[in-house]
Formats: sequence, structure tokens, C-alpha cells
Amino acid sequence: LKNTIFPLGNMEKTEVREHARRFGLSVAEKAESQEICFIPENDYRSFLKKKNINFTPGFFKLASGAIVGKHSGKEGFTIGQRKGLGVSWKTPLYVVSIEDDGTVILGEEEETTCEEFSVIDINYQGTTPLEEGESLTFKVQIRYRHKPFLCEIQNINGKILVQPKELLQSVTPGQSSIFYPVNGDYLLLGGIIEKGSIKLKTKRFFATESEGVGA
Repeated sequence: LKNTIFPLGNMEKTEVREHARRFGLSVAEKAESQEICFIPENDYRSFLKKKNINFTPGFFKLASGAIVGKHSGKEGFTIGQRKGLGVSWKTPLYVVSIEDDGTVILGEEEETTCEEFSVIDINYQGTTPLEEGESLTFKVQIRYRHKPFLCEIQNINGKILVQPKELLQSVTPGQSSIFYPVNGDYLLLGGIIEKGSIKLKTKRFFATESEGVGA
């Protein structure tokens, strides 16, 4: 941290905007946003298309393998998404998994429930590294604004196996998984949710693509 520089650290937003106007920067009048700041109206799909990202078309399928529709690109969907699927079904469907070949697996809400997943690239911050096989109870947070949930974690071959003790849905590979003590709010450790490690209530492991954007 000693080498970190915060050039706007002592300025209020109004001052920053005044400087932006003085330098003729277009962002001077830009509306505030808590989304991805460089993507207008949080439309990341249009942003990807403008960057000439190739979309992977494929089918919507149920966990049973039944095809229930087509789509123009798996890059346009995120784990847990319900709206904007364009699929008519007797019950609301959610994105359960996004596979490498373009297949988007859909399921009912309960099918997004995660039974376990693994975390890799572990970074220990507020605790010593777990011994092989050691098991502890922590709270886990799997996305921004996500309420931490109770879970049991275990070190298995250098990975952290996470088994939620509460209802945990829409776990997304490639995103961060952060752990806190049960009765505290300071960071203990964190890592990346491993692709292909998510065991859902559907009783199968999905070989999922890392879909961190917009999830």
C-alpha cells in the first residue's frame, strides 16, 4: 500500500467534475453509476459486440437434456438470470449453467441451489492456511451485494471445498468467493470459484464456462 497513489483522494465529486470540465473531458457530465462505469446503461452485450467479441450460439436445454429453445450467444447470459431468456415454459426458468459448446442449461429456481463447490487460487488474509483435510465453519460471500452464508470449508489437495449450510443459489465459476468468520466481518481468505466444480441440486456436475461479467 505504501506505493499506492490516490490523486483524487482529498477531493469531493463536485471538484472532480469541475476539473473534468476544465480539461474538456466528456465524463464531466456523466451520470453516476454503481454498475460497470465504462459500459453505457450497463448494456454489456452491446459493449461486447462493439469490441467484435464472437458470440457462441447454441440451445437452451433442461437438465434432462430436452431442448426448449435456441439463443444467439451464450455470452449474453449469466448464472441465475431469469428475465430476457425468450423461453416460454410452465414455470419460471433460470440459467443454471453455461457450457463451453454454447449450451445454456435452464432449470426451476430450486435447481440453481448449490450443494458444494471448490475454490482455487487461495489467498489467505486473516487466518493461517488450512491443513490438508482441516475443516472449519465460516461465512461465504459469492458476489457483490450478496449476503454471506454459513458454510463448512475443507482443504482438499490445496483447494477449498465449500459446502453451504444455508440455501445458496446461482454460484458462478470464475467469480470470487470470500470468507469471513461466523461472528465477524473481517476478511479471512478468498479465491476463485473453480470451473466444473459446482455441484447443483440436479445431482450433476456442470462443466461450466467462466461467466463473471454481469453476473
